[in-house]
Amino acid sequence: MAVGKHRSIFRCLILARIVAASVVALAFAATVVVVVLTAGLGPDNVRLSVTHGHIQSAGLLWSKQDFSIQHLRIYRNETITIYTPAKELIVWVSMDVHDPTHRAANVCVDAVHVLDMPNAPSFDGMVDIATVHNTVATGNAQPCAPWRHNGSATMQLDRWVTVDDPLMLCYISQKYGGINDFTVMLKVNMSILYPKGDRDTPANHTDTHYCWPVTIGNTRSTRSEAVTCKPSHNFDYASNAPVLSEGDLTERQKWICTQYGENFPKGIFSAN
Repeated sequence: MAVGKHRSIFRCLILARIVAASVVALAFAATVVVVVLTAGLGPDNVRLSVTHGHIQSAGLLWSKQDFSIQHLRIYRNETITIYTPAKELIVWVSMDVHDPTHRAANVCVDAVHVLDMPNAPSFDGMVDIATVHNTVATGNAQPCAPWRHNGSATMQLDRWVTVDDPLMLCYISQKYGGINDFTVMLKVNMSILYPKGDRDTPANHTDTHYCWPVTIGNTRSTRSEAVTCKPSHNFDYASNAPVLSEGDLTERQKWICTQYGENFPKGIFSAN
């Protein structure tokens, strides 16, 4: 009897330990699930992409002038083409914001920096050639007006944008004259707005996304895949990209833009 009693007590102890271990394991698993779900509902869950990986230009990126030179000795004419700045650059910017949790009340694109990538896919030699402030979204007012469709996890940001900075237009004409498109990186500053009753996130969360490689030009291919942008995570992919200055142009290039550019402002370049 004593042996059987001891065996019963031993079995009870083993069973109690198994139950206790199971409870601890379940509690730990539940904690992990809660943490994972909470992390998945943060601002980083919002994803940005550029439609077709392309920004469509309404026309050519540059203008040009042809000059005919007559050679008297060999009785032959030669045509020389000079590429000059376009009067303005009108582009169609199309982006998608994906919010699978449906928690964001609205997303405002505050600014888009356009960085030329002359050595793409390398970051070497990148130049910040233009900044579009608060025009790629629903309006110029802050906060931007509601635009998301109820029940939709994907929000579209589409808009025609006009860029008429003379220095940028001169740079493009001298760098990419005769070429229909070129590769850039987009640095997108966004404000993600959450309902005031959302306790897990602040009412206004600012974030930066980097999108590359993206092309700008008038040769759009609708078969191109969207380019998914990368959240910064406190890392600036464009940290080595200086802002465009006249030092990025040679004296001859500046002379061409000033002399032959249609309505190109005089005196934009400093005198040497």
